This record gives sequence, structure tokens and C-alpha cells, in this order.
Amino acid sequence: MTSAEIAIEHYRASYGNRIMWSPVLLAPPLVASGLAGVASRRWAKRVLPVASAAYALDGLLGEYFHLRGISRRPGGWRHASYNVPMGPPFLAPGLMTIVGGLGLLASLLRREP
Repeated sequence: MTSAEIAIEHYRASYGNRIMWSPVLLAPPLVASGLAGVASRRWAKRVLPVASAAYALDGLLGEYFHLRGISRRPGGWRHASYNVPMGPPFLAPGLMTIVGGLGLLASLLRREP
């Protein structure tokens, strides 16, 4: 659901920067590795951490780009009372970081017998 929202919001912004495609492209491997990790211990220990780390790092990168987007609006941070609500949501990429972190945590936990 997070990736669907990201895709819709980045579509509304016309994918103005190529990096806006990264969360959309990283979502299918993350979902696939998470589902495969339920069935296979090997996937859970080898593939899920890589996909989750990539998703979490992309969330941190998104934080940077969203903050940069606010600063590039007319007036930048001097008009924060207008630019923060009207610009890119600077806390939104944090959700990607949390999802990726939860995937990393899931890969570390032991499966129940």
C-alpha cells in the first residue's frame, strides 16, 4: 500500500526527477522477497535483508530530496510556514525507512517450528 501511494503521488508530480522512480521499482523485489521469506528460510536470511536495506536507504535518500525540494521553493526555509505544508511531505519517506527496517528485523528473527 505504501508503494501504491508513493507511485500515485510521484505520478501527480509528473516524475519530475528520475530518482522518483526508485521507490516504485524497489517495491516489487521487497514484496517478493518478503513473501518468499515466509516459505523459505534461505530467502528470509539472504534476499530479504538486501531488499529491505535497499528500501530503507532509499527512504533516507527520499528524506534528503524532499527537504531539498522544500528549500528550492520560492523563499525556501524563510517561508517555512507556507513551503512545508505545500511542498513535498518531508516525513513521508520515513515510512519507507520504517518498512525497510521492519524487513531487516524480520530477517533477523528466528522462525517458529
